[in-house]
Amino acid sequence: MKLFSLPKTALAVLAAVTATASATRGPSIPPTQVDQSIVINLGYAQYNPRLTILADSSYLFSNVRYGSLPVKPDGQIMSFSRAQIPKGNGELFDGTDDVICPQAWSEEETYEPLTPNDQPFRESEDCLFLDIWVPGPAMDALRQEPPLSIRPVTVWFHEAPWYRHGSKYDKPLRIVTNHLPRDDAPILVSVNYRLGMFGFSNAPNVTRNLGLWDQHRALEWVQQYIHLFGGDKSLVTLMGQFSGAGSVLHHLTAWAGEKQDQHFSSAVMISPTLYYPPSRLTSKMLEKHILHKATFYTGEPIKSFEDLRQSNTDETRAINLRVVEEYPKYFVPAVDGSLVPANPLVMLRKGLFDHNVKVMVGNDDRNSAWEVGDVNSYNITKRLREWFPRMSYASAHHVMHKLYPGDTVLFDESYGTPQERLQRILHDAFTACNGVVLAQNNPDNVWKWSSKKERIFEPGRPFRLAHEGESLFDVATPAGTRNGTVIDGPTAELYIAHFLSTGDPNWAIRSDRPVWEKYGVGKREMRFGLTKVYSQQAISETQLERCKWWAEEQYQPLQHRTSTLKMPGAGPGHVPRSKATTLGRKLEGCLALPVFVAILMALY
Repeated sequence: MKLFSLPKTALAVLAAVTATASATRGPSIPPTQVDQSIVINLGYAQYNPRLTILADSSYLFSNVRYGSLPVKPDGQIMSFSRAQIPKGNGELFDGTDDVICPQAWSEEETYEPLTPNDQPFRESEDCLFLDIWVPGPAMDALRQEPPLSIRPVTVWFHEAPWYRHGSKYDKPLRIVTNHLPRDDAPILVSVNYRLGMFGFSNAPNVTRNLGLWDQHRALEWVQQYIHLFGGDKSLVTLMGQFSGAGSVLHHLTAWAGEKQDQHFSSAVMISPTLYYPPSRLTSKMLEKHILHKATFYTGEPIKSFEDLRQSNTDETRAINLRVVEEYPKYFVPAVDGSLVPANPLVMLRKGLFDHNVKVMVGNDDRNSAWEVGDVNSYNITKRLREWFPRMSYASAHHVMHKLYPGDTVLFDESYGTPQERLQRILHDAFTACNGVVLAQNNPDNVWKWSSKKERIFEPGRPFRLAHEGESLFDVATPAGTRNGTVIDGPTAELYIAHFLSTGDPNWAIRSDRPVWEKYGVGKREMRFGLTKVYSQQAISETQLERCKWWAEEQYQPLQHRTSTLKMPGAGPGHVPRSKATTLGRKLEGCLALPVFVAILMALY
């Protein structure tokens, strides 16, 4: 029985908003033509590629299914379920049906999707697809008998601000097409994964981090099938920026390094960002908010996520749009005892990750990426504690007066405004310190960098498709006055391109470029400017002290610090999956003895 009918009107409006977004066309992409002479048989399905004029006749296998979701008797997707191994009857697909996962854009935002045919995209929960870009020479060699092609593989996890929106169409194709010979370019895989309420609702009775589990399923798929496309499953590099790089970091620290089948051998993390909700809103409370909104907008009594699963697709998409818009910073990865055993920054400090993975990691100083609202000298401490609600006044005082004391004669840093000062703090806590702590705890396998100026990477989408002709580095600003080697933007990208191809950012043919040493050689990082690359320099003691403080979770009360909870075998050892290092699990053990004593007393 319906509770009321008015919400149906609101639901219709929301559905119209999502439908309008679904009909939005993106930027024009050079035309492609399906090549029916090439068929890759995966058993459950077969795929034709599209021959594209991008990068001199490359092959794009688009919308290749890597996972399936269970379906209800009426044929609709069962939401909030783990991805399964794809099933099918061997049907042939040409990849022209472009699909993205449900987005959670606000009504003021406009989404312009990148689709290979300049066609309206289709939002669907049935979105577990990936794109595979294969260089022309690789495909030519693959068609020989026996096949000769085997190349490194780059798996790209797209950026998803607050894990709200994004898709596989935003991929770094230019970086491998503009800067590498066609014979050296890797296979590129770009992955859709669930977002917002569908991927990160993290309710008590729902599998947490479904979006990360989607990515894990994609990595399993790569291990099983990428050889059919000419890829080497033993040479897989994960790559991402901001939240996409944060996803890569989660996979690096998954199971605290206990599992040695991480499915990748190297990683490129551009400004890896890890974020946790800025309030005491628990997963149970968030679940109540979601169910309340679902009840309001459907007019049906939605009392559990099982009830929510029974809603139709249009309803759940509309609910996702509204609830994520209202709580935009809460649908993010959460501790689950497996993929996310604890705060990854703490895991890095304790050495609980796979040390065999080679990593390029760094960040630009984009403090302004953090929206902090109205901040002044009088309310800055209050604003800081809104981001860290458990932070004591003593800890806040330490942050403001010891770690980030503002403009002083003895302190070589200028924030400009209180707003920029708070943005600097958040940038370190959630982004910059991830790379610093990783480099400190695996110095022999990490190439570390940072930029000297803000916006050295193109805001929002630093890596775009090759035809757009945009540079990863902004070279429009005149060179600074400091001594350095003048470079153009593409040269800076070349470091990453060579790492993707060879596992090393350096290249022998350009001896006039600075050699990029691993962090363990002198404990230094590469410094980039807007138009210059500087020789490697040491990270300042000030920055090291700040990152140590954040990694030790000193902003948390002692009882809430994962760093104080005993992690078996900390350092060279690992955390068993059955012993997740969350406070709740520890409290369960603490309560066991009192309960047992109470039972004995009752019996007595």
